[in-house]
Amino acid sequence: MKVIVMDIPDEGMHIAIDMALKAEGIETKGLVRGHIELQRSGTEVIVSGKAKVDIGLQCGLCLSEFTSELPLDLNLLYCPEGEPVSEDSVELSTGEMDVCQYNEGEIDIAQMLREQVILNVSISAVCSDNCRGLCPVCGVNLNTETCNCKNTSEEGRFFKLKDLLTKTN
Repeated sequence: MKVIVMDIPDEGMHIAIDMALKAEGIETKGLVRGHIELQRSGTEVIVSGKAKVDIGLQCGLCLSEFTSELPLDLNLLYCPEGEPVSEDSVELSTGEMDVCQYNEGEIDIAQMLREQVILNVSISAVCSDNCRGLCPVCGVNLNTETCNCKNTSEEGRFFKLKDLLTKTN
């Protein structure tokens, strides 16, 4: 879906989002749903709104696959490619929004949403707040199984650092 910048009326444009989206390296499940407002000031366009999409992730602790809702809070400033951003034409400062460029007089809404999904995916996703992860000795998922490995706190990953601490004192 593309919006021609000069077709945005002075009072702005409201767009309901309900579209399938593919983002490289991210498994989207279902449609992206939400709404956006486009407000034009000369050749610059402020895009604001909210959307959400379910995505498939892998837990960073136990490696299980899970689905999570990804909320998208959109505050973007679009200006023509190669044109500098004018500070007085927007209410928000450029530090409070992302600055993007459009070319050929149109904004690609699907591309904008794809970029926002990629930028908002957590790099350290966890399946739940109570995730116990994997056993560091045998690799069993501690959320679903128990193991009999000897794993005391003194033999944890910081055990060698304790030796360094005692040597420096």
